Amino acid sequence: MNDLFPSIFKGADLSSNSIAVIPIIFANIIEIILILSGVLAVIMIIWAGINYVISQGDPGRIKSAKDTITYAIFGLVLSAGAFLIIEFILGRFR
Repeated sequence: MNDLFPSIFKGADLSSNSIAVIPIIFANIIEIILILSGVLAVIMIIWAGINYVISQGDPGRIKSAKDTITYAIFGLVLSAGAFLIIEFILGRFR
């Protein structure tokens, strides 16, 4: 299984049947989810920017694009904050 998901198991010694690998795997899964949410937020910002440019002055489409940019930036800040908090907490226990 280590070959299928190498990034999830990084730092985990899977040769032993120890329960100690569970926190490492859990932390790596959280890290992957946070990175994916950050990438998704950037994609949404780009998509909203494109929608803003092609809105042709339609107030409804402009508002929708601005709202999407606002929510995507909020999500990006939230993802970055969660990532930093988790790294800080895990750094205390490593």
